[in-house]
Amino acid sequence: MSNDEREHYSNRPWSDNERARIDLDLRGVRCPMSWVRAKLCLEELHPGAVLRLVLDDPKGA
Repeated sequence: MSNDEREHYSNRPWSDNERARIDLDLRGVRCPMSWVRAKLCLEELHPGAVLRLVLDDPKGA
């Protein structure tokens, strides 16, 4: 995944219960590619993890 598409992953504890939170910045990525990349990320998540998406394409929201 390229930086020019502004994708950003971060995996850090969300709170004291140490659940992983993944931030996926898909600004500038147009649907349906934003959907594809979000789905791929979801498939990699561990149970209990939280995925937060940042989108700017109205079709992807």
